[in-house]
Amino acid sequence: TPAQHPTAATMGWGVAREDDIYDVVVVGGGVVGLSIARELCTQLHSVRLLVIEREPDLASGASGANSGILCTGYDTPKGSLERQCLREACGTFQRTFDDLGLPQDPVGALVCAFTEAEAKELPHIVEENHANGDLSARLLTPAQVRACEPNVSREVRGAVWCPEVVLDPFLVPLAFAHHAMKHGADVACGRELIGGSFDRVESVWTLDVRTGRNGVPAKLRGRVVINCAGVWGDVVERIARREDVPFTIRPRKGQYCVFEVPPAMQAPGRPFLGCPIQPVPTPRTKGVYVFRSLYGHIVVGPTAEDVPERTNPVFEAAVVRRLTERLHEALPGLRGRAELVGTYAGLRPATEHRDYQVSGDASQRWVTVAGIRSTGLSSSLGLSAHVRRLVVGMVSGGSGGGGRAREASSSGHLCPRRFAVLECRKPCERLPPLRELVAQLKADGRSSSDVGHADDLWICLFGVRHRVTHPITRLGLRAAVSSGGVVAAAAAGIAPALNAGNARDAQAVRSKL
Repeated sequence: TPAQHPTAATMGWGVAREDDIYDVVVVGGGVVGLSIARELCTQLHSVRLLVIEREPDLASGASGANSGILCTGYDTPKGSLERQCLREACGTFQRTFDDLGLPQDPVGALVCAFTEAEAKELPHIVEENHANGDLSARLLTPAQVRACEPNVSREVRGAVWCPEVVLDPFLVPLAFAHHAMKHGADVACGRELIGGSFDRVESVWTLDVRTGRNGVPAKLRGRVVINCAGVWGDVVERIARREDVPFTIRPRKGQYCVFEVPPAMQAPGRPFLGCPIQPVPTPRTKGVYVFRSLYGHIVVGPTAEDVPERTNPVFEAAVVRRLTERLHEALPGLRGRAELVGTYAGLRPATEHRDYQVSGDASQRWVTVAGIRSTGLSSSLGLSAHVRRLVVGMVSGGSGGGGRAREASSSGHLCPRRFAVLECRKPCERLPPLRELVAQLKADGRSSSDVGHADDLWICLFGVRHRVTHPITRLGLRAAVSSGGVVAAAAAGIAPALNAGNARDAQAVRSKL
């Protein structure tokens, strides 16, 4: 691995200071935990914060195997915290992602009905979107759907267009991590939290962790602990609540297939599929999507199977046939033509509850962020703001409404001034555009690192090498490096028109409606 070049954005990489007391320890290095770390480090005065992740890499759990689509949340329960966080996130993501240099494709999505029974649900979906604040959602006739997406099945009975956004699912949590590190956060992977105790006199948590492959024991200390442990959320929660944990994680496996469309079936600026095709959702799942990644691949998934395991989800070979049939139902022109280039599976941290399980215990300075089953990426900005308000209220002794923390408090040795809310967020460094990452990989002379598994792919951000944990990004970047086809052009930018041209693309889609 090449030498790293420390900068303000990377000084905390791989660091977990055992001889210090952190103001906040975030448990979990997925998109939710990293978004919360960014929120606290950039919105508060001077919080000393540590993120610990049990796996060797960030975004290794649900964040490393999701769809990478920002959804509106119209199908979430009314009055739920999930819906509230999704709405708050919708108002901030555009500016945030622009500031961070994250590629995005705001083409919207089509919730398609392929039966008369499903078609009867479409007006209700429009009503739910409008009630949720998405007034641009609208009902489309079959002719309007085909005008928007000429390759969709002729069996379509209508659709609802919703303002959703396709992202690179791996770069989002990495951008959050580096923005937090730029403002003082330490981020350490390979640290598994296995126990802890809270000293009520000193108001300090002592956390027992196992580090590295050999599980070397270590102790870390922090004054506030935030549990964002994903599928391990209930296990970590027992450290604070013992046997009184009000939720149980029930891992839900989502499986995906990734296809490549022949270049001859696409033209520059005219992909075979533009908007994601979504089914009419059920109370249990949003269903199987068919969508185009930023790199031009067609992705089909996820499935939804409740499973007992919490690690190493296995893609089942039999699922290929089911997801391929779903592809052909939505896009019959790809029958016998689309090439399967990858599969993957991930575990979502579902619980017995439909809503998020988020709470704060001021007596122990413990915050729970659990049960973020399928909308963690979409809600992360709103959820992190909600948690920031919880933490500030906990420290200041207030309600968590988000005002300035008091200068004096009986909160042990915690300095409340560190938690004073700033009027403006601290600045960030923009990620390099996709075309530079592709050029970086080409210059590297190989598509995999000499460290680890042969299928690994590594990229360098701000002097730190990261293993690409998400298959959508890994397959897309590798295709961009190795081929000269449509996928390569999409990734090498000449679709960061992804950043500049997509607003025009979205407008073009709307003009067809």
